[in-house]
Amino acid sequence: MKKIIIIWLIALMLVIPCCQKGDEEMATITIKDSEDARINSYYADDEYGETNGFSIGYDTSGPQTKRSLLKFDLSVLPSNIIITEAKLYMFQNNVYSSVNSITFDIYRVTGIWTEATVTWNNQPAVESTPTIVGLTCAHITESTWRNWIVTDLITEMIANSADSIMLRLQTESGALAEQFFSSIENGVTYQPYFYITYTLPLKIAPTEGSINKTVQNMMIAPDEGAIDKTVVGMMIAPDEGAIDKTVF
Repeated sequence: MKKIIIIWLIALMLVIPCCQKGDEEMATITIKDSEDARINSYYADDEYGETNGFSIGYDTSGPQTKRSLLKFDLSVLPSNIIITEAKLYMFQNNVYSSVNSITFDIYRVTGIWTEATVTWNNQPAVESTPTIVGLTCAHITESTWRNWIVTDLITEMIANSADSIMLRLQTESGALAEQFFSSIENGVTYQPYFYITYTLPLKIAPTEGSINKTVQNMMIAPDEGAIDKTVVGMMIAPDEGAIDKTVF
């Protein structure tokens, strides 16, 4: 039995030089939003989707609660990717506040909306609990890019074929606190975007034809007892000649 295991492992090593941890296929992609809009509880039937900015906040005059919606086309991502990290970037260009910062949450949108028609009164449905909780954004004296890690959000959006998010203050009451960000209408240079780092599943190439096997995990069996070792990476080249063994 031990001899069979050793032969199998040698064959596996010969055909998978790419399994070495440092040789993982890692890539990045930038996805800019395709639509964005703010909605206002006080002006509940007004549309703000085609203005040059959006905001998150609460205004004691009214009072007015401000939320914002962003839409992204995630279909450009390769299938079966593994998200390593994702960040949301927004260009902050103004504040209107009596406090030093805001704390906001991000909800995954489940309803349908367009920036040309969305208002407070017809705002789309969202998940009952936010996917990303407690992001902070300090007030500024100069316009600048801000970014937040939203890896779990992207993973959830892909899993549910979602394309939109809503940004809301964690507490929509109390002191005056509002921050403004650039939208698509302010130019592509300053529109919001996701910056996503990901890897692709490792493939095993057959002797002929297309790649049709995906390595999910590989284990080394000890002489006896439970399997307790995982192969992180292997790279063994033959002394000479082409690699001619395939693992199925």
